[in-house]
Amino acid sequence: MGYVNTEYRSVSDSLGIVANWMGALQGHGELTDVLNELMVLTHADAAMIVRATQAENKVTYVARCNAQTGKAWPVPVQSHGDAIMGEGRFSSKAGSIWKLTEARSSELLPRQGEATPEIVPEEIREAVIISLLTENGHADSVELHFRKTPAQHNLDLIVMLTSTLSTCWRRRLPGVVARRAVRTRLRDVSAQSDSGEFAVLDIKNPARLSRCEFRVCTLLGEGMTVKSIAESLSVCQATVRSHLGSIFSKTGTSSQIELLHLINKSNENTRVRVA
Repeated sequence: MGYVNTEYRSVSDSLGIVANWMGALQGHGELTDVLNELMVLTHADAAMIVRATQAENKVTYVARCNAQTGKAWPVPVQSHGDAIMGEGRFSSKAGSIWKLTEARSSELLPRQGEATPEIVPEEIREAVIISLLTENGHADSVELHFRKTPAQHNLDLIVMLTSTLSTCWRRRLPGVVARRAVRTRLRDVSAQSDSGEFAVLDIKNPARLSRCEFRVCTLLGEGMTVKSIAESLSVCQATVRSHLGSIFSKTGTSSQIELLHLINKSNENTRVRVA
C-alpha cells in the first residue's frame, strides 16, 4: 500500500510538472525551477536542458541544476549528449529517449584512457536524454544524470512525461529559450570566475578537459591566436576550433573572450593563493 501511495504522489507531481513546464515555456515561471522539480521527482542527481548546434559544434545550456550543489560536484555538470547519441543527435525524433546504459552496452562509447573529450565519467551510472526537437541544425533535449541505477518506476515516469514535454516545447513562446540561455550562461560564467573554485588550468582539471583541450587553453591564455595555436600544435585551424567548441561546452562559456576571461581570472586567483 505504501508503494501505491508513493506511485500516486509521483503521478500527481508529474501533472504539476507538466503544468509548470507549459507555463514556463509561455513566459510564466522559470525553466530552472521546473527542471529542479523533474530532477527531484525522478531522483536524478543532475538535470539540464541543452541546445546543440551542429554547424558550430556548440552546446548551449538553457537551464541546468544539480542535486549535489555545494557538496560533491563543484563545477557545473556537463552534457554527454554527443557521446550517448552520436550522429543521431541531429536526426532523433522528438519524444525519443536515449540511455547511457544502452550506449555502453552497444560499445559505441569511447573507453577510459582514449584521447577523446567524449568520455562519460564512471560515477554516472545512468543518463537519460529526452529529445525535444530537432530542426535547422539545432537539437534540443532534456538530460538527466543518475549516480545510482534509477528505479524502474522513475524511468517509467520519464517515459510517461516525454511526449508531453516535447509537444509543449514545440509550442513554446518565441524567444523564451534564447533569453533563458543567455541568463544561464552569464550566471554560470560569473559563478565560475568569481568564486575562485573553478580554475580551468588547475592541475586537478575540474572541467575534465582532454590533453589537447588543456593545451589549447594554456596557449590561449598566453595570448596566442587560433592560427598560432594550430601552428604550435601542428594541426589545422579547424581542429583547434573543434577543441574550442568542446571547451566552451565544458566550461559554460560561448566565445574565446569569455573563455579567456575565465582563464585569466583563474590565473589571478592562483597567483593570489601562491602569494
